[in-house]
Amino acid sequence: MTMPFPSSPSLLPASHTHILYLILALWLSPVVAGMESTFRHHIWRHGIHSRPQKRTLPLPVDIVDLLLDTLHHDGKVLTLCSLVSRVWLLRTRPRMFSQGVVINRTKMARLLILLKSPYCTLRPHLQKMTIDPMRDNELWLDSFFTLIAAKGISLRHLTVPNLPALRTDSSCLSMPCIVPLISLHITVSPDHGVLETMDFIYLFSNSLENLAIRGHSATVPRPIFMGIAGRHQTFPRLQNLDIDGVQSLLQYIDWFSQFVVLSSLSSLYLGLDYCGSPLYDKNEISRRINIFLNRACPNVESLFLDYGWASPVSEGVNLSELYRLRALKINWTGGSPGDVFRAIDIIRTARASSLATVHVSNFDFGRPRKMVEKSTSAWSSLDDLLSTRRPPTFPLLRNVKVSPSRLLVYFPQSRQHGLLCDTGATDSPVRKFIWDNYIRLEY
Repeated sequence: MTMPFPSSPSLLPASHTHILYLILALWLSPVVAGMESTFRHHIWRHGIHSRPQKRTLPLPVDIVDLLLDTLHHDGKVLTLCSLVSRVWLLRTRPRMFSQGVVINRTKMARLLILLKSPYCTLRPHLQKMTIDPMRDNELWLDSFFTLIAAKGISLRHLTVPNLPALRTDSSCLSMPCIVPLISLHITVSPDHGVLETMDFIYLFSNSLENLAIRGHSATVPRPIFMGIAGRHQTFPRLQNLDIDGVQSLLQYIDWFSQFVVLSSLSSLYLGLDYCGSPLYDKNEISRRINIFLNRACPNVESLFLDYGWASPVSEGVNLSELYRLRALKINWTGGSPGDVFRAIDIIRTARASSLATVHVSNFDFGRPRKMVEKSTSAWSSLDDLLSTRRPPTFPLLRNVKVSPSRLLVYFPQSRQHGLLCDTGATDSPVRKFIWDNYIRLEY
């Protein structure tokens, strides 16, 4: 079995060899046990002329963990660290095998053979996996999840960047709650039926706490059916829901609106970046978002509306039914005063909520000075809305966050009332990335 890792930048500025030498030099220090002769000869030949003392103490485990945590992005260095000693091997294995990428059905077959072996000791460490079948079919799903459940593997986080179109007769869809996943990230395509995809998500519904969906649904409206998940209406532990590409996933939003009430959902991310001409009328998108918020997400406490790089702030989004909303963030790019006024309208609809934190993020590049002057009145209106005290527009508001930092000058009243917080934001936009970067582990 070979496990090639692609080179990835380390968190430290030194090269891989220098980092390894640093670790081995620590091993030769007075607080570390003596090293085996192979490593002593290797270090002596490369110019590190420190000889180990006869009586030394082992390196504390917390220091070993600190070093390995710092190097956990670099598979090559972790492999070399596992050769230092048995203690280091035991501390390194969970970090090497806890997250992996399986890129096709052939690699999946090798993984299944490995897991079937009675001598396999990797099962406790396989906690995060990214399975990318690309153009392969879904036949691997049945055997994969069946084996994961049979072997008692503690898989908790699964990412499927290219979820294959599932057949309605797929046997894995008839095995509810087969794996107690905590986090599931999937990418769907127009070939996917909403019913089949939601029935696949239902396999993990009883334990799922974080769900992220991105991609595209069918451009031609199709009838939406309830399916297994809709009949049971079960997502009892779902706390975080991320939908990236709302206008392309409206059928999934409609499914949640019709069949499920996410009573435990506390955090919601909606990526509203259209990236071109909208597939639907903007007012229609806002109307369906409002239905989704009111019916499926009544208890949400944190809402992030991300308009990204290419989309203006939408009109008609209504937050008046979100009575438990405590944190609201709106992010967009562009210098139009109209975007600021539309953001004000969205924030104003949350007057009946428990809003305590408002974060406004606006990044625009190279806009002319005249545009800055035109936006001044719009930002002043937002400052007035948030800082009004007689009577207060938002009685529970305690924090007003603005990014980038150059926008702080437009909020003098919020600063005067002690609401304005310095987020330490730079002039570079930071979007929420919901797709993890895993160490690539190939079997």
